[in-house]
Amino acid sequence: MASLGKEYDDGLKALLFSRFKTILGIDNLEQKYGIVQAPEEIALREMSERRQEHFLDFISFYRSSFSPSWSRQRTALARRGIWLSKTTHVKAQPIDFNYNVWFWSKDVDKLYEAIEHYIFWQQEYSKISLIYNDTYEITPDLHFGDIVDESTYADKYEKGIIFKFRMPIKIDGWILKSVEAADIIEKIRLTVYDKDDLDSDDYETIYVEDSSQDTELEAALRLFRRHTYNIETVDTDGNYIISAGSWVSEITAGEKVIIQGSTDNNGLYTVLAVEASGEDTKIILTESLTSTTADGVIYKEE
Repeated sequence: MASLGKEYDDGLKALLFSRFKTILGIDNLEQKYGIVQAPEEIALREMSERRQEHFLDFISFYRSSFSPSWSRQRTALARRGIWLSKTTHVKAQPIDFNYNVWFWSKDVDKLYEAIEHYIFWQQEYSKISLIYNDTYEITPDLHFGDIVDESTYADKYEKGIIFKFRMPIKIDGWILKSVEAADIIEKIRLTVYDKDDLDSDDYETIYVEDSSQDTELEAALRLFRRHTYNIETVDTDGNYIISAGSWVSEITAGEKVIIQGSTDNNGLYTVLAVEASGEDTKIILTESLTSTTADGVIYKEE
């Protein structure tokens, strides 16, 4: 497979042929005259040597620059890529391909006709279609710019005028790279019980199947226990929570608890100390609490 940069060059050449072949008077893209990929400085000589004639009607094009497209970095394709299969992921990097396209002729009327085709092109199907890995079709947009007359009027009385117009085309391109994904979790089975309907010996359970991922996640999931403790008060200065009821005998220093369902305090915490607070329980935590909003519940480690 050729590089995608070469694919964009060949794709643009095919589009130019399709769009302007009638004006150029050429029958197929394989002919060595009609369209040439070369910088403007050598395009005329390149075409003359191919045809063994001094001058013809023809088009030359050349990729003047290409660069990462920062404006398209936040698009879904740039962020997520493409999944060709369960195990093949394609990363996508947006690239701007900038081309200069020159139309050459001794007949200015032909160039005016080419200009009309160029102008109406952006109102029709202004895309380029490429197939990646014989599977995925990408259709980047084409953008058109100012038409510049670069004809050789100064040489009118010595060499004659060569009419030449430059018409730029920018392609919103993509560079793609396949990545074989491994260790994919294909199934997650989640069993959830309503705590109000549970007996004292019932638990909330979570099963993680076919996972070879970091076990820290699995360990965190298994912290859910049969009992939950409602949060009545949150004090960020003292870094403690008060829960209604007496739980001093159930919660001890050094244990892990999870705060869930709160506005801003969700997370995993370590118990620093537990104290009775009247008929309620004060749970002092090691990690800092961020909000005084008293909501959510505490799940205790098994």
